[in-house]
Amino acid sequence: MDIIFASLPAYLDPICRVLRKFGCNIFYLRLESPLGSVKQRAVALREVGIVPLPLEDLSRFVVVLKDFSDPEKNFQIEARQLAPLEVLQAFDGLYPNNADIVTKLNTVMQCMVSGQIYAVSQVNFWARAHPSRKHVFIYPNVHGMLAFDLASNVSLLVVPMDTFFQGIATVARIFRKVMRAITATLTRKGTLAVTEPPDLQNVSASRVVFVTHKGLNYGDLFQKTLFYSDRIDSELHQENLLHFDYSDTPSPSKKIKWVCLGRQPQSFWLTLYYSLVAIGRGIVRVRRIQHIIGLLILARVYVRFKFYTKRLQAYPDLKVALIDYEVLCPKPLLLAFEAKNIKTVAVQERFFMPSFARVGTVLNTYLCASEYAAEVMRKSLTYSVDRYLPVGQYRSDNLIKARQSPPPRILEAPKAQGRKIIIALGFHTYLDWHDTQQEPDLNWKAHRHFLDEMIRLSQDIFNTFIVLRYKNVDWLSLPIFAEVVQQIESMENITISIDYERPFISYDLCAHSHLVIAKYTSLGNECMSVGIPVLFHDYTHNTKQVVANAFDSNPARIMCFNYQELLERARVVLSGDSHAMTPDYEYLKNVVYGGLGDGKVHKRIQAYIDSLLV
Repeated sequence: MDIIFASLPAYLDPICRVLRKFGCNIFYLRLESPLGSVKQRAVALREVGIVPLPLEDLSRFVVVLKDFSDPEKNFQIEARQLAPLEVLQAFDGLYPNNADIVTKLNTVMQCMVSGQIYAVSQVNFWARAHPSRKHVFIYPNVHGMLAFDLASNVSLLVVPMDTFFQGIATVARIFRKVMRAITATLTRKGTLAVTEPPDLQNVSASRVVFVTHKGLNYGDLFQKTLFYSDRIDSELHQENLLHFDYSDTPSPSKKIKWVCLGRQPQSFWLTLYYSLVAIGRGIVRVRRIQHIIGLLILARVYVRFKFYTKRLQAYPDLKVALIDYEVLCPKPLLLAFEAKNIKTVAVQERFFMPSFARVGTVLNTYLCASEYAAEVMRKSLTYSVDRYLPVGQYRSDNLIKARQSPPPRILEAPKAQGRKIIIALGFHTYLDWHDTQQEPDLNWKAHRHFLDEMIRLSQDIFNTFIVLRYKNVDWLSLPIFAEVVQQIESMENITISIDYERPFISYDLCAHSHLVIAKYTSLGNECMSVGIPVLFHDYTHNTKQVVANAFDSNPARIMCFNYQELLERARVVLSGDSHAMTPDYEYLKNVVYGGLGDGKVHKRIQAYIDSLLV
């Protein structure tokens, strides 16, 4: 029997050791340990045979379409089982300023129930690879109540011990707060009112706010400057624009108006009151046990909504909220903006995201990549948007700009020699072995597989120069890759780009290439929107058709499922035969991407935002 823990807290280690002695295979997807002790604990567990779920060691496993794009509408069915229309309608009066709130709450539920699908998918991959074995999937917390659609040979066991211990801690914390509140009331030295922290002062007159996810940098690759104006007197200038960060990332500069939305203490009494109001509204509609779970989720959404609306009271002049990475922005915050009549505007961050049924957003205006993308989202239950406005993929402007500049230094010599330039965009990988084994496509073996494929390609196609480019190159220090890195360093027509000193270097490289070969990345879509040929390397050492199963690129032949396909199509693209794959790329550029890769995406976005601030 295989026992798989969604997360493995330390207090379960003795039980796991006993189960191992009885012959059970014990795996985990994630270790729950205090910061700094994960590595030591992972090593100690490995010594007794308790290891991460080793998906990377499978000879072959099948990535099933429904694990990502949900063609059978399982998310919809599960969401309706947890929160049927009758329960959702009970909340109608709690959001008096939000239009069509029932539909939007259904959107929220759709995204919530899909939150465990990745963990479920990992377990399903393993279970389908071992159909004759029995598997038990254990959740030590209440998140397991949202796990569904498991393979037929997997049993789900939810033992919410984490929730029990957290409950004890919460009761103790509540008791302390109650005693402090009573003491403060009796002595009249305190107040139950929620006060605004200092970082909210002197910014209440702002008309527009930039809502960020984890600050203003995307790793070492680029900065989030899309919405900024260069004009000093513009309210969109970085130092004039108000910023909200819901992930509590600190301000990158003292000159920036920066508010961390999660830092304000939440009143216990208000939390209790809002929770009871929400539960009281819906409890009379409960008909099944599942409805209670849905009601608790909706109550939590309502509590967060009320706290966000309270925070927004300090900004009576706000008119527009510009949303960074729209599918990650908390839905209660988006609903709070709407309740305060603040228009939410977002630019589509990733072209591929709408193909995944597990993500979505709630917006007034969505500046999307194309009409093709808009149509996909209109059919989705996880997107609730008033208006779609196709503008293009905003980072594609960097490719047009880079074409007008000299090539990066790393390409100067190969170009002078007349070589065909291939930029190979690989996935990042993890630095610790206990984080990599359970990942279907970010594990070390998959990473090595891509490196080996690019080395092979450099040997099989004459007169080429391949540049390997990654999100970061921390993995170069790992001993497991030392041999292949040394091999690459010894070759004269393949190299690894290690320049991360300025943003958008990946775009500079792609702009001066003849072909981009990529694991699936938004940069690939952006390249094709401006006419740069791309082939997606959609397979690993033990999987294939991961992305193609969710995104149908037909009739364009851009997805490669084995080395022979990759080699043949790369040769065709580099040959310059206009009758071979050019029609494929023209279809993608003009239909899928809407012909909007013209270098003017940023101008269209700025023009729309300016129109809101007139």
